[in-house]
Amino acid sequence: MPRRPDPVAALSGALVLALVLGLGGCSADDGPPGATEPGRLTARDDDAIPAVADVLGRLLDRRAAAVRAGDRAAFRRGLDPSDPAFVAGQETWLSNLRQLPLADLRYALDPGSLVRHGRSYRATVTVSLRLARYDAAPVVTRARYRFAPDHGRLRLASVDHLVGRQPPALQPWDLGPVQVSEGAGVLVVSDAGSAAEADGVVTAVEQGIAAVAPRVPRPWDRRVVVYALSGTTFLRTLTNVPGGDPLAVDALTFPVLGGAGGRSVAATRVLLSPRLLSEDGPARDRLIRHELVHVALGPHDDRIPVWLSEGLAEYLSVRDVPPAERSISGEALEAARAGLTELPADATFNGPHSSRNYGVAWWVCEAIVEQYGEQVLWSLVDALGTSDDPGRDLERLLDTREGDLVRRAGDLMLATYEHAEPPP
Repeated sequence: MPRRPDPVAALSGALVLALVLGLGGCSADDGPPGATEPGRLTARDDDAIPAVADVLGRLLDRRAAAVRAGDRAAFRRGLDPSDPAFVAGQETWLSNLRQLPLADLRYALDPGSLVRHGRSYRATVTVSLRLARYDAAPVVTRARYRFAPDHGRLRLASVDHLVGRQPPALQPWDLGPVQVSEGAGVLVVSDAGSAAEADGVVTAVEQGIAAVAPRVPRPWDRRVVVYALSGTTFLRTLTNVPGGDPLAVDALTFPVLGGAGGRSVAATRVLLSPRLLSEDGPARDRLIRHELVHVALGPHDDRIPVWLSEGLAEYLSVRDVPPAERSISGEALEAARAGLTELPADATFNGPHSSRNYGVAWWVCEAIVEQYGEQVLWSLVDALGTSDDPGRDLERLLDTREGDLVRRAGDLMLATYEHAEPPP
């Protein structure tokens, strides 16, 4: 049975080229008179660009409304059917988003980026997506969209994410099928290979939040999104990973950007490496608590020295571990035996000797707590996060020299693990 035209779609902006361009004699198969090679516009084409941008903007508005409403038919009407693989990928993306607690989704097309390529158009589109209960602001990403004519209307024909423009440009639901599981304050995104572990991860993170939250005297909504993926595709899209190799990390905390201009932190998310998912013992629980400390610190985490950020995360992650079971790297003990003289530097903290640096940073925090009390750690978070010279201000606030502080940390480390007698 022939399908009747959709009068609502036609009136709300579906493109009929002859009408939109206002050029008599132009059919659905014709380009605007004066069109030249792809990517170039003549003066007459320039006059048509604002009208095309307006129509594409309305097309994207209908796409966003279809996603928010879960209207698959309306969503498919906005897709160019000539590429079945693209259509299938878009329908998978829609299925992924329907599992998320989607609070809002909006598109904004940049008219200045709109160019003609043959009978198609390309433009840069900003996507703002906010998860209810987890994102303080919409997460903002950018992509190049291509719109192709089909039966007199422009439809979305391809999406090229601008990878590397901000961390990260892609999310797991952009890359393939995902499964979403939710618990008390935790949203876990898994895939086919890790779905069986999702419930265990949810429970572990719930327990981690319950353990960490009472020890963090800072406002925190106690909510987090965790990526627990068996594949490494998403990992490989991340940039500025500590140590430089995303495949070498066991877990990672990273910001997603949003707000006005996409420059503020909309949320801090956690990623667990594929090899960690099948482990469900104390080591994984400790690592989850470590990452949750970074989440709880929020913007402070990037402002303070790395030794304080990582040392505090290590210190809090072991509070629920019996002292005899609080493992430390052999490299950190060797450094303590050799005699510690300085704090780990930010630039090399996650370099070849990262295991040493994590242990040293942790025990510097232990030394501070032993002498001054735990509250002083949080005073340092406030003070060093706004300091022009963190090393100087550390010595001033503690009334001690850096060398004396790290030596004390080394003495405590050896006393704990080698039963040496710490000096007074």
